[in-house]
Amino acid sequence: MELESHYRIEILHSFEELCMLLQKVEQQVLVIDAKLPAWFHAPLGLPLEAELSDREQAFALIQQLEYLNGQNAKEILVGAGIIAASVATLQVIQELNLAKERFKTAIINFKKESLPLNDPYFYEAIDDVLKRRPCYMKAILRKMGLARLHLKQCYRRVPVFWERPEKISWTWANTRSIKRITVAQAEVLLLKKTRDLGIELQLNKLKCLPKDEPLAIVQELAPHLRANVLFTDSTNKTSYRKMVKGLPVFYLYKELLPLPSLRPPGGKKKRDDSKPRRKDVRLEADVFLPAIRAHRYLHERARKMHPITNYSSL
Repeated sequence: MELESHYRIEILHSFEELCMLLQKVEQQVLVIDAKLPAWFHAPLGLPLEAELSDREQAFALIQQLEYLNGQNAKEILVGAGIIAASVATLQVIQELNLAKERFKTAIINFKKESLPLNDPYFYEAIDDVLKRRPCYMKAILRKMGLARLHLKQCYRRVPVFWERPEKISWTWANTRSIKRITVAQAEVLLLKKTRDLGIELQLNKLKCLPKDEPLAIVQELAPHLRANVLFTDSTNKTSYRKMVKGLPVFYLYKELLPLPSLRPPGGKKKRDDSKPRRKDVRLEADVFLPAIRAHRYLHERARKMHPITNYSSL
């Protein structure tokens, strides 16, 4: 497909806009706001030069759009940080977040058309955009085209708050992705698998369920860093919290006020399976359909009415 196609041009323009706004954010964060308070805890995998300030380190993470050498395909670089910012800086960051949304939309539209991303001319154009970016903090950027871009790191928004938090603390969360599906949807997913004895057995198990019983596809997620941000309403003295994840938090600086109280993240911990599960998502411990990681919900009434205990005889 020619480079001039509508979808490819849309991606190129939105990506170039994203990079231009990163330059504006760099100027605001590292130059205009250089003397404002900041704290950042860099991830181990982020390549940084010696003697960089917390602001410089935080921006290095924000502008890291490409995969690092050896970075796992599912790994997302995250870092804890809180950065005081001026009104102008917060406005530019909001513009950057909108540009990220436009780039994400352009990629989604491209994929909807099932268009290939292996056009060498397209790679050259993306590479040209990357080459025109300044060398932020003299870090070595990898200019390998769209194939090297970490799309999730491109898409994620930079957290912005127009008020000063009272406190912020970071924790490593161990969560699961739970997608509720119908019996019919489970059958469609199984039929897409290579038909063998195991798949046939699972299809037979599925036939024994009532058609309206929901199932849950469960995926264990890698530990991810998230921040619990506490605000206090000075008018009525009430408190409220907001949860953000992934990137340093920017907030509107108030003259002479220090950084909010903060608690840095500890080390990553494995999931504690001894904790009680939430009642609204309680699932059978054993997977019901291993091929698609589908579990049954623990509905006692449904279990008594539709017992399925001996699958080997099906």
